[in-house]
Amino acid sequence: REPLLLLALPVLSRGALLLPMHAIPYARSRDGYGTSLRLPRAAWILPATCTLAAAAFFPLEAVTVLVIQIAFAWWASRRLGGGITGDIYGACLCLSELSALLAHNLGS
Repeated sequence: REPLLLLALPVLSRGALLLPMHAIPYARSRDGYGTSLRLPRAAWILPATCTLAAAAFFPLEAVTVLVIQIAFAWWASRRLGGGITGDIYGACLCLSELSALLAHNLGS
């Protein structure tokens, strides 16, 4: 299961990142790559399916990833005046994957 976790974590973190990306507006109105990263609802099917499949194997890690990303994105958006940037997206990924690894080790 350990090698499978290393494959599942990027899937979990990137799939869960879609929620803060769509729930919290981008901090800059016109520039930045984050303005073009929003997916139409029909494009959520593949990422959601892969994320749910990974979450079925690692539920503790999936919840950890989701909670960390939403909490950090919400906190960062308040610090940035109501939005988030691409740097925050990257920080969400790194923090959530690190937290999931820690939760996995503590839960084992």
